Amino acid sequence: MTQNKNMNRNGFALVTALLLGSISILIAVPYVARVAGEYKLMAKMCNSTAALDLAEAGIEQGLWELIWNMKGTFNGGQFNGWTNGTDTGVPTKTILVNSFQTSTGQSIGDYDVTVKFNADKTYIVEGKGYVPNRTICDGKRTVRVKYAPNSFKMAIQASGNTPGAITLGVQDKIDSYNSTNGTYAATHTNSHGDIETNGSIVFGTQAKVYGDASQGPNYPFSPKPSNVYGNAYTLQAPIAIDPIPQETLDGGIVTVAAAAAIVKNINNNSDIPLGDPKNPSATLDENKNLHVLGGKTIALPGGTSENPAKYYFTSIATDTGAKINASGSGQFVQIYVNGGDLSLGTQTTMTVSGISTLYVGGNLSIGTQAHLTIAGPPVTSGSSSTIYVEKKSANSGNLSIIGTQGVLNLRGKTAIYANKGGDISIATQGDINILPSLEDPKPIPDPGQTTFYIDGGNINVSTQGDINNTGKPKDLSIYSSGLHINLTTQTDFFGAIYAPNAAVSLTTQGEIFGAVACKTISAGTQAAIHFDIALLNEQVVFDASNAVNSWQEI
Repeated sequence: MTQNKNMNRNGFALVTALLLGSISILIAVPYVARVAGEYKLMAKMCNSTAALDLAEAGIEQGLWELIWNMKGTFNGGQFNGWTNGTDTGVPTKTILVNSFQTSTGQSIGDYDVTVKFNADKTYIVEGKGYVPNRTICDGKRTVRVKYAPNSFKMAIQASGNTPGAITLGVQDKIDSYNSTNGTYAATHTNSHGDIETNGSIVFGTQAKVYGDASQGPNYPFSPKPSNVYGNAYTLQAPIAIDPIPQETLDGGIVTVAAAAAIVKNINNNSDIPLGDPKNPSATLDENKNLHVLGGKTIALPGGTSENPAKYYFTSIATDTGAKINASGSGQFVQIYVNGGDLSLGTQTTMTVSGISTLYVGGNLSIGTQAHLTIAGPPVTSGSSSTIYVEKKSANSGNLSIIGTQGVLNLRGKTAIYANKGGDISIATQGDINILPSLEDPKPIPDPGQTTFYIDGGNINVSTQGDINNTGKPKDLSIYSSGLHINLTTQTDFFGAIYAPNAAVSLTTQGEIFGAVACKTISAGTQAAIHFDIALLNEQVVFDASNAVNSWQEI
């Protein structure tokens, strides 16, 4: 009896154990399945995240090639290891990267990068990431970026966030043309005269914007103004006009000023033919002040690239009708005027040719009907001539056409630096002409490319001043960190203005052919701004932060 009881108890325990084991299995199997599923899901998520990282790594590689190797020019041939191709007729470059590794040597996966160049001078960079690799792909992600090198995009960009940041006067006109295809009269069109601002736009009576107009989010259009012949938008994000880097504005002025101190004692002043002492053409006193007498001509002989001619003066002054000829074709000359002014009197002509440097540590002034000509090297040479005007005291550092009909002629490739707050001023009927180098091949591909760099100073152009009115807007660029640019009545300006801090004023019947990027702009009666579509191909001279327009996964 007792034995049967024990057997019953043992059987009951076995059944209980089997029952509990079965229940445990029933519970454990779905749990293990769930854990395994979650593990696979987490692994897939990790692989997908890694694939996204790889795609973005490819994007960074593509942007690096564009920005640093190519400097925004697609045909530079700097994409080493990339394969050339086309996509619907558009050129592309592609690279495949296999077994991308971490710093510890762990392979993450593969990625592809393709760079596509569009006709509007923008780039599409597409990166694709694969984990663990292209063949066995558990995670794949694609990212596409639009990269638009900072160029002159439209007629007016004004970053000011104030009412009337763009103010147009009575009968003003904003339109476009294409200087690549001909003159304004031959190619103008009532379109593409686009304007935008973070503030608001004030329209004068009968003012016409033949393009799109965009205002900041605090100033929505309601309704669309009848003055706008394109679309009227409210900006979704504020526009940014990048500040100009100080090193761009300086242009090596510290090195040039240091060179002036050396040339003070070691120079070619003794090579200057001053003429017969009894009837001199010029005088050069012991303090190195050069004075050229009326109607007389002196020459400053040039040198070679290895041994350029170097001249040092405390000041240069000329009487009526005097002439100064420096250097010659293909020669090299450096002229330093340090401490005083370079002052060209009435009907004076001064020509500096070849690959030259003209440094003025005072004021550079051009008198009535006087001409200063910088005859630089051809645009195709890759070299340039340079003018530095440095502000060394409260009343110095200005480049001025002070007399009626004074002219600054700039041939070939030239850079002009107004440093440390110096102003640019042009008197009534004064002209700045951008001309082809005499050595440029025929037909001339470009009349010349001149750039002004203005470090904190202002620009003032008086009535009927003409700036580059014989050339094309792309031949003249002005980069200014100053606060004011004033173009007075009937001034014609052909060029691109990049002045993120400036209030630009274009008064009655003034015209700008080109583009303006500024803080604010105000135009007077019957003024006009004609956007030159050719400027879409001209990029700013420094790397801008807002070149990536979009970054999205597809």
